Amino acid sequence: KIIDASIEPDIKASRPLKEPFPTIDNLQVFDVDVNLRRIYYVTESPVGVNISWFSMNNAENPRLILGAAKQKVTAEAFLETYYYISFKQDYLQNNINSVPLYRRPYWHAADIRHVSDMKLDWLTQKVYFTTGRAGKVMSVDSQGEHLSTIAAGDWTYALALDPCSGLVFWSDSGYKASGGLYEPRIERSNMAGGNRKVIVRESVSLPAAIAVDFRRVFSYSSLS
Repeated sequence: KIIDASIEPDIKASRPLKEPFPTIDNLQVFDVDVNLRRIYYVTESPVGVNISWFSMNNAENPRLILGAAKQKVTAEAFLETYYYISFKQDYLQNNINSVPLYRRPYWHAADIRHVSDMKLDWLTQKVYFTTGRAGKVMSVDSQGEHLSTIAAGDWTYALALDPCSGLVFWSDSGYKASGGLYEPRIERSNMAGGNRKVIVRESVSLPAAIAVDFRRVFSYSSLS
């Protein structure tokens, strides 16, 4: 259950008659958009993961962004084509034709079985999330139409964003399903997955939470 409460406990509620938010079954994590007054949240069930949001003024009517029930073609599933112009011996045929070039592999919502952490980029209205043992850092727009893989690792966990600097931070336990030594670490990249760097790899086990100090450009982590 998500509870709306004042951060000043001695101050009476400004809206004492406000109805509480409805109970959300199988709630995992949530984030708040203070500008648009929305709450984004993740639920899990045996059929998969759902990412949804609701308006604080209309909590009874959530909107599904990502989930097995939302069957949409994603940004990584588009069919790329190339175009060519047909020539005749004496003239240019006034037709432009297209043929399939190749189809890129993509992740479907039904492939995502778990979300470890989720954060909202309030500048672009994209939701970023980690997938645990699937080892992905992914993003999806608030309409649920464009699902992208930002980075692939071993076992991605905690997540933090710095939208003003265009950076995403995440932790990785370094656990490999194929065996081998653990390589726990904290990484960062830009919002599209480029300029990827490992920023912490010593004296860490499993960073369970990450926070970013925007002014000092520091990141803080909690170890489990």
